[in-house]
Amino acid sequence: MTEEQKKELLSTYFISTIGSYNGFKCEKPDPDHGIDLRLTKVLKRSCNNRDRYYDSGNTLNFQLKATSCESITRNENIIKYKLMV
Repeated sequence: MTEEQKKELLSTYFISTIGSYNGFKCEKPDPDHGIDLRLTKVLKRSCNNRDRYYDSGNTLNFQLKATSCESITRNENIIKYKLMV
């Protein structure tokens, strides 16, 4: 596995974990069209004494970036890194 693949997986699983913990459904769109991860807020409603879950329509789309410590410059309150565009 390449270093880039490791960084991509780490950043995807990190955001997915935080999103899931906070009640978001996590999806990896295919084809992605520049979106690496989509989080959709899930809501709960009770109907006939049963809980039902549904998408709220509130969605966050992420384009994730990751880097390593070697490419970061740190000053007092600033973190800098070069991002190839």
